[in-house]
Amino acid sequence: MKAEEKILARRILEAGRGVSKEELLEMIPEDRDWAKELRSAGLDKVWELERSLAPVVAAMKARGFGVDLKKMDVLARSAEKNRRETEASVKKELGADLNPRSPKQVKEALEKRGLKLKSTDEVALVMSGDAAAELVLRSRTAEKRAQMIAAYREAVGPDGRIHAEFDPLGTATGRFSCREPNLQNVGRDVEMRSCFVAGPRRVLVIADYSQIELRVAAFLAKEEAMLAAFRSGRDIHALTAGKLAGKAVEKVSEEERKLAKAVNFGLLYGMSARGLAEYGRISFGLKLEEKEAREFRRKFFEAYPALQRWHDEARQAAGDSKVTEVRTLYGRRRWLPPPGGRMEWVRFTALVNTPVQGSCGDAIKRAMVALADAPLVSTVHDELILEVPGEEAAAMAERVIRVMREGFAGMVPEDLIEVAVRPAESWGG
Repeated sequence: MKAEEKILARRILEAGRGVSKEELLEMIPEDRDWAKELRSAGLDKVWELERSLAPVVAAMKARGFGVDLKKMDVLARSAEKNRRETEASVKKELGADLNPRSPKQVKEALEKRGLKLKSTDEVALVMSGDAAAELVLRSRTAEKRAQMIAAYREAVGPDGRIHAEFDPLGTATGRFSCREPNLQNVGRDVEMRSCFVAGPRRVLVIADYSQIELRVAAFLAKEEAMLAAFRSGRDIHALTAGKLAGKAVEKVSEEERKLAKAVNFGLLYGMSARGLAEYGRISFGLKLEEKEAREFRRKFFEAYPALQRWHDEARQAAGDSKVTEVRTLYGRRRWLPPPGGRMEWVRFTALVNTPVQGSCGDAIKRAMVALADAPLVSTVHDELILEVPGEEAAAMAERVIRVMREGFAGMVPEDLIEVAVRPAESWGG
């Protein structure tokens, strides 16, 4: 094996053990039979996938993602203006000498107003419900966004494109990470996404697995109510909303559906009632109290008992010292830390997250390998983005849907997989 292949083999074998890529680069034993170890661990299939993926990822980086510099410059100026204004609002409320970036100063300033918090992290500020705390949050969000846009602007090369670094083994579950810059931080921000564009006479083909983690979890847990909803094309969030509110799906309001979306995604991996209340407020802007969250949690697991059993089995395994690893549906391995204390929560989270998120990661990697000859420009979570001549967009969209569904072959039945594809001039279009 070549040196880079030995590093790749070791990263696959050591996944979950907390060994950094840099440490792996420093110590590569020469006397190990890597191929034999991969075979005996049942990881030879994962090895072949990662080895086939490497040139696809290298080509994607070299190709880069086009940027509308004028639009990004306008957005950068707007974001910087918003940063200054929100910082000024905080200083007007809490004191002109305050440094909003200092947790200590912010904590002391809020205490002078009668608001005592253990910390000034996002959860504490959001759950306080205080107007001044909300201003601090807005200022931090504005600063983070301004810095992010500035980093993207700085990363644009002479060719007008960003050539980000994608690491296929950058997370413990086996999903991609991205840096220099991290395009995953763009999230669903339409303004930022709109800065990423196709070149002249070209179109972006943007493909995304639909609600894929819920679908895979329902399959793993054998949750028939969810599986039936997915197979019949019903709205899973409206279905859950009806179960939570005790009403027919067609009578569910938009606010009830939004609440159900938070409950579906929040409780999927075993979130507590308090965690759900915090998640609902932070991610969905819901005024959700812990008592309400506890009741919604009870109703959710009454409606989906197989998910509850799946979690119970994972909790039992989390406390069992004989359980040392967890696998994806494709066979990728993640080592688990020994049980005891807070490690049992870490183990439980890995036992439910990895088979879902890791399997999704394996599927999208298989799709990328199948698209090795296609002009991929980025991948973010469960999304693939390609840049093709306008006249080829329709054919490429059909092909991408097919290969992304085939990515789950042998793991999850095809009738559970849904891929949404759209052609657009920009990522946000």
